[in-house]
Amino acid sequence: MESVIQNNPLIDKPVRVVRPNLLKIFFRNMIIIIVAVLLFIGLLLYIQVQIGLDSFSAPLLELGFQIDAAQVIVYTILIIVFGSALLLLGNYLANKSVRYEFYDGKVKVYETQVLVIITSKVISFDNIIKINYVNNGLMNKILDYGDISITLSGTGNSEQLLKYLDNVVANTEYFQQLLGKFNAMKQYRVVEEQKIQNIVSRF
Repeated sequence: MESVIQNNPLIDKPVRVVRPNLLKIFFRNMIIIIVAVLLFIGLLLYIQVQIGLDSFSAPLLELGFQIDAAQVIVYTILIIVFGSALLLLGNYLANKSVRYEFYDGKVKVYETQVLVIITSKVISFDNIIKINYVNNGLMNKILDYGDISITLSGTGNSEQLLKYLDNVVANTEYFQQLLGKFNAMKQYRVVEEQKIQNIVSRF
């Protein structure tokens, strides 16, 4: 009977579903890319002021290659921008289908592999040791998001991260309440079973 209840689609519904904030992931990656581009441009300007970019094209001229330093800079920046656009698109596709479903006795983690393959794993509350949130770092503070860290036992992994979540403190507290109720109910069942065994053992 218990397995039937757990597999019943009308009963086995998540009590809460949370997803990464795709917009904040996009802005996070954009900030990283912009900083990297600015640092690269700053490096080129430093080289131009100190020794001149033309000094790098001189050895190539001796080999018969004629390269304009300005064109090299422009093409390099275009390559970086194009590569950054591909990176942003790939990151969006990788996180679009990610979601975390909370149930009364488990959490289901849906993740994306190779951009299009969606994998899922079920984490039983029996295997959860501790739940806390992580929102350290400059990006977390600027964009106001964080991760939920789940410490596990009895599984292949010792930790599972639920990443890029809004309201990470409130979601963590809610998750901790679910886990507390689950453990309290499990303890209650153990006590009741012990009482029954004590009664039966008298006869």
